[in-house]
Amino acid sequence: MRRGTTPTITMELDDNITVNDIAAATLSIAQNGKEVISKNLNDMTADGESNTLTVTLTQAETLMLDRYITAEIQLKVKIGDDVTASDIIETKVKDIINEEVL
Repeated sequence: MRRGTTPTITMELDDNITVNDIAAATLSIAQNGKEVISKNLNDMTADGESNTLTVTLTQAETLMLDRYITAEIQLKVKIGDDVTASDIIETKVKDIINEEVL
């Protein structure tokens, strides 16, 4: 992930989870053990056919990430009374020269 850009994150759900049954969801991005970015279900696009959730980060959001430090990404969803979370995915945060938001 590169700071100051607008990456789209697509989350493929397990076969035992149907995107249409999700009552609530949160995508969390953390660095150094602290949540930096949080997106909820209203920020996501659900695709029942591919059983995916998609979210696009803003330039301002990715500029909040520290350069060269690994970011941890995790999706948590609620279906009925059950809450489950994905494995944590790690990605390096790359720098950018010009931090102006376009």
